[in-house]
Amino acid sequence: MAHPDAELIARAYDAFGRGDIPAVLDVFAPDITWHVPGRSPISGDYKGHDEVLGHFANFMELCGGTLRLDVDEVACDGGRVYVYCTVSAERYGQAWSSPEIHVWRVVAGRAVEFREFQGDQQTEDEFWSYMTDLDVKKALVTGAASGLGKANATSSSSRGPGSRTWTKRAWKRWRPISAPPQSAVT
Repeated sequence: MAHPDAELIARAYDAFGRGDIPAVLDVFAPDITWHVPGRSPISGDYKGHDEVLGHFANFMELCGGTLRLDVDEVACDGGRVYVYCTVSAERYGQAWSSPEIHVWRVVAGRAVEFREFQGDQQTEDEFWSYMTDLDVKKALVTGAASGLGKANATSSSSRGPGSRTWTKRAWKRWRPISAPPQSAVT
C-alpha cells in the first residue's frame, strides 16, 4: 500500500490531468509555496492559491493549453513526496519534453511546498521564453512587457530571437518558422 502523502499528491496530478483545478486546490494548503527555477516567464516563487493559479494560467496561455504531465513514479520519504515525471508542451509549432523531479512537502494531509527540478534547465528556459515578432509588437503596443515574463522584460536577460544569449544549439533545436537574425546565431 502506498503512503497516504504519496496517494494525496498522485490524486493532485490525476485531477490536474483532468482539468479539475478545484480538486487540485483541495490538496494544496491555502499558503502553499511554489518554486519554479530558471529565467523564463514561468520561473519564480508563488505563494498561496491565487498566485499558484496565476502561474498555471500563465503557462497554459503560453503553450495554448498543450502542457502535459506524465507521471512515471511517486515516492515518499519522511514528509517529502518525490514525483518523477515527463513534462511536455508545444509553442509556435515546436514541441518540447523534459524529465523533471517535483519535490513536495506535505504537512497534516496538505501540500505546503512544491519545488521543481528540470532535466535541462537551459532548454526549458529557452522554450518558455521564445517570443515571436508578434509577441514583441504586442508588448510594445500595450506596454505589457511584464506580462511576457521576467526573462523577457529586459534585453540583458532576454532569451528570444535577437538576443545574444540565445544559443546556436537552441536555434537548431527549435527551427523557428522564420530564420533567426544572423546576430542571434553568432
